Amino acid sequence: MKLLGRQIDNNDFWKGFYTVTLFLGLILMYLEIFLYRKTFIKIGILFIIVVVVGSVTFALIRKKYKSTYKLKGNFFPLIQSFLSWGFILSYLFLATNYYLADKDITEHELIIKSKSSLPGYKITSKRQPTVIFDYADLEKELVFYSSNSELVENAKSIKLQLRKGALGFDIIENFQLINESEININYRQ
Repeated sequence: MKLLGRQIDNNDFWKGFYTVTLFLGLILMYLEIFLYRKTFIKIGILFIIVVVVGSVTFALIRKKYKSTYKLKGNFFPLIQSFLSWGFILSYLFLATNYYLADKDITEHELIIKSKSSLPGYKITSKRQPTVIFDYADLEKELVFYSSNSELVENAKSIKLQLRKGALGFDIIENFQLINESEININYRQ
């Protein structure tokens, strides 16, 4: 194969292709976390997408992958399929729902069911507070900055502004913590 005036062999092309799709899948998996936090969707749906797409692409690329890397087992082509194509399509599913959502916004005030915290960044080592609430038979967790720990601790409910996603899954557009003394904190997602 000739590329930009330079001859490359077929194995080098496929090795580059597999490497690019693997890193693209990993980057999109990271970005998918942010869309997932804003979307009311069961994690099982995304898991099914990754497994089904990964299994189909594994069946399609297994022989070529093994001959390119001169492998005997199926472990690496299977991991390649799940981490690249599984997460690429899973991200595209969430991105389609999020970026093509309706413009109409509805408001809902919900009671905070519980509060917790996640480990913070290694630089500050402060924990990030979270609130957990129920909406449409789904339990959702929102993560806040560590500087808002006191506000989260005093909050009793949360007011959500939601949009309907293109694929039917609601999206958090904005939210507001409400505490006993009616002092609020607004967040734009």
